[in-house]
Amino acid sequence: MKKSALLTGLFLALCLSRVSAAVDVAASAVASSLDAAVAAAALPASAAVFFVAPDGSDGNPGTKDKPFATVQRAQSAVRAGDTVYLRGGIYHLTEAQIAHKERIYACVTYLDKSGRPGKYITYCAYPGERPVFDYTAVKPFDYRVAAFYVTGSWLHLKGFEVTGVQVTITTHTQSECFENHGSNNIYEQLSMHDGMAIGFYLLSGSDNLILNCDAYRNFDSVSENRRGGNTDGFGCHPRAGSKGNVFRGCRSWFNSDDGYDVINSAEATTFDHCWAFYNGYNPAFTSEGDGNGFNMLNRMLGNVYADVPGYKHVLHNNLGFRARDVAVANLDTTQCELVNNDFDVSPADADFMSLDETQLMAPRQADGSLPAIDFLRPRPASRIAGMGAFAGDSAAGPGRLVFSDDFAAPLDTGVWIAEIELKGERFRGYIPGIARWCWIRVEA
Repeated sequence: MKKSALLTGLFLALCLSRVSAAVDVAASAVASSLDAAVAAAALPASAAVFFVAPDGSDGNPGTKDKPFATVQRAQSAVRAGDTVYLRGGIYHLTEAQIAHKERIYACVTYLDKSGRPGKYITYCAYPGERPVFDYTAVKPFDYRVAAFYVTGSWLHLKGFEVTGVQVTITTHTQSECFENHGSNNIYEQLSMHDGMAIGFYLLSGSDNLILNCDAYRNFDSVSENRRGGNTDGFGCHPRAGSKGNVFRGCRSWFNSDDGYDVINSAEATTFDHCWAFYNGYNPAFTSEGDGNGFNMLNRMLGNVYADVPGYKHVLHNNLGFRARDVAVANLDTTQCELVNNDFDVSPADADFMSLDETQLMAPRQADGSLPAIDFLRPRPASRIAGMGAFAGDSAAGPGRLVFSDDFAAPLDTGVWIAEIELKGERFRGYIPGIARWCWIRVEA
């Protein structure tokens, strides 16, 4: 399936309910282990507590009254089980604070010290405060910038913002707010915004959980054609053996390229209730990069350069709404499983509880979870009740969207996904999940 056939634009992925009773045991075990990891990380640290503040000094002992100035200095002091509290305010990072240079990367904060099972090293916002790390002044010549480059494992990062991460290379390149190479890490309630970098980027490491994070308004105006064609909200491209990575409750919008990009993933990645909308556009709705909600274009096995009609897709309970041209194109129906889809029903506005797109950007709930919204939820008595992303919603509970590159495994026939394309001030199109190198399924 070629990119030109993807109706590239702005996507909202709503992975809600209607799941099969047959649950993949291995994936379920991964989800359970990650849930246990979150619970373990929430336990109070029994070891030391350190503090970092915008007006601190790395010559201080790191106490509440005399805090460190940088997370890098705090890392040198911690051991497994310790907690580092980040006081609220703006941290203005400088090039002098680049902790490590590795290959083509300038790693401003380089987290290479690990916790251990049951004893996370935690870097989190001080209760009731919001730390903001501003990288506007960090512009190392001929380097990619990684605001937080993480090779350590059993780390928990929570409750702070990264903004203004720069790009200085004018050829094909990228920078990242967070780049992960460790395992069993938790990235929770992080906001990556208003910079030139990819929000979160994973190349290796297993059993990482990216929980309730937002990536928005990131646009690279420097490299290549200066249209931000490589600035995704979230990128997950694990190498072979890096399994069990989960994105849960994340949002991605107004990033100049894709919302979520897994096109080079060698292992399955799980997206559980993640939203993508307005990607490929800036806030003035000027078109920029590709703008796929989930970028997973099919290519011929054994030939990474040959795009072909989509195959090995499972499309259940998909509902088309206001497609600009056609809702689905370049789909090889003989090699796909298509059940209970309707792309021609043309629902009326009155069939939905709400068409207010601004709900998508509503504040998160107190616990960091996604806002409760009615946008594009079918009215119970409408002709589309029980169709689309909310099919069976009341009975089933959360679902999990899984992308797998295992083309030999049997497909679960009781699953579904949906993606809704948004454009401009009105949403005009809808397409189902589209994969590149992968199958797509939702499981309990």
